[in-house]
Amino acid sequence: MGAILRDRNFLPKSDEEEWALLQALSVLYAYRPSGNGISTNDNAFEISQWTIKGYIEAYALQLGVHSSISPLKAAIRTGDPNVTSSIAFKKYFYWLWLFNMSHQ
Repeated sequence: MGAILRDRNFLPKSDEEEWALLQALSVLYAYRPSGNGISTNDNAFEISQWTIKGYIEAYALQLGVHSSISPLKAAIRTGDPNVTSSIAFKKYFYWLWLFNMSHQ
């Protein structure tokens, strides 16, 4: 996962790939072992939580996760029976989770 954070050229090709990356970043952010972000040996580099936080927030903004309420509202208005499994729903709740994590 650290390689993904360092590779600024990683570009998911679909909504499903974007969602998968957001989930992976969430796990990394929420469950990262505590530490100071300093390498403990020559082969490993521990990424600081602040680096992950900054990357995940920037990536979420780039994807427009904060704007996902609009397509979610449209799906609710049309009576979509699968609204809770839509990407808009997932991204909206992801934004709420990210907002909550950022303000703890």
